[in-house]
Amino acid sequence: MIYKTRTGIEYDLTEWPQSHVDFLRRAYLHYLNDVKYLDFAALIFERDSPLHGITNPTKVPLFRVLTDLKYRLGVKQNYYVKDWEGDIDPEWPLTE
Repeated sequence: MIYKTRTGIEYDLTEWPQSHVDFLRRAYLHYLNDVKYLDFAALIFERDSPLHGITNPTKVPLFRVLTDLKYRLGVKQNYYVKDWEGDIDPEWPLTE
């Protein structure tokens, strides 16, 4: 279960705490449903987020993957210009 970011960084989700994987699944559903970009950005630090209250979330892999999804969503909604090779949508590793 590897998530590959638009910049090519790979994260092995099998090494993550289950709460992080569950939150990522939830965020991905929001991504698939094309939730408004600003609402998705707020989701990252909402009260139910494993990142809520963390002093330096940028060091947490969940933050990096959520930020990648946020950027991809921003491209889909014309907030950003696509600046990487490949598809906008990520290859999703958590299918069951």
